[in-house]
Amino acid sequence: MENIKFEDVITSLEQTRTDLQKQKEKADAFKRDAQKLKEDTANTNRLLKDKTDKIIERARMEAKQILDNLIIFGMVDMINSDWNKIHGLIQKLSK
Repeated sequence: MENIKFEDVITSLEQTRTDLQKQKEKADAFKRDAQKLKEDTANTNRLLKDKTDKIIERARMEAKQILDNLIIFGMVDMINSDWNKIHGLIQKLSK
């Protein structure tokens, strides 16, 4: 009877060891998967930041170009207005 109990204990311990080894392997696989997801997320975030930075920089450049054009056109309008005033004065003086 004692032999059977001892063998049962050994069998139970071996089964427990096998189960624990399988659980450890699953845990290790989950850990590897989590690390890969973390790295993938970091790479995706880096790519998104780079794209966002490029979009923002392009928008800034376009806004600056628009402002520069407005300034230039404003100066042209001002020059045209001044020219028209000067031209009007010349015409008045020449009469």
